[in-house]
Amino acid sequence: MPTDRCWRMLHMAVMCILVHGMAAMTSDWSATIRAKDEQAAMTFSGEFWWCDCWNTTADEGEEMAECRCKGAGLLDVPNNLHSGVQALLLSGLGMSTLKNNSLQPYKNSLQDLTLNEMKNLERIETGTFNNMKHLRTIYISEAPLLRVLPGGIFAGLTDSFLSLRIMRTGLEHFPDLRDISQGSIMHMIDLEANRIREIKSNSVRVKAYQL
Repeated sequence: MPTDRCWRMLHMAVMCILVHGMAAMTSDWSATIRAKDEQAAMTFSGEFWWCDCWNTTADEGEEMAECRCKGAGLLDVPNNLHSGVQALLLSGLGMSTLKNNSLQPYKNSLQDLTLNEMKNLERIETGTFNNMKHLRTIYISEAPLLRVLPGGIFAGLTDSFLSLRIMRTGLEHFPDLRDISQGSIMHMIDLEANRIREIKSNSVRVKAYQL
């Protein structure tokens, strides 16, 4: 029978193997831990998040790539999603700032952007939508800490941009829409259930079917 001392030595040896194994995996774990079936992920902080991508069929019958990311452990937009993603849904992320380079990996394909249940989101940087030539819709909802959008936030959008919906946020000022292209008529501008108290002069120089 092994003695207590032998058991302790064996336990220490096993722990040593595990520690060395974890050290070898650090570069992978610091990014994500993915499950084969759910593509689930967990950061070292203990917060879970996951992303998945799939092909879907648009109303026009065209196939498009759609990606969805969810979870408070995700503090920025992953830069390794489907390279041709056209529709991106970010839900319940822990980020406080949408950085001006966060969407740039998808600037040549992204058409529809949705930010939902972003309870920590306080800021969207100027330049976030630069070079987004194909972007046609932005939908932001359930972001209570988002109180203001900086001037020039929509600079770089083209005639492809058709719909802006910002709902149930902490927005206190009407966003400056002067940078939205004057060459087309937008389908919708919806700013329902915000905290808007002021509309600055000349901030609404845009045409829309529904405002």
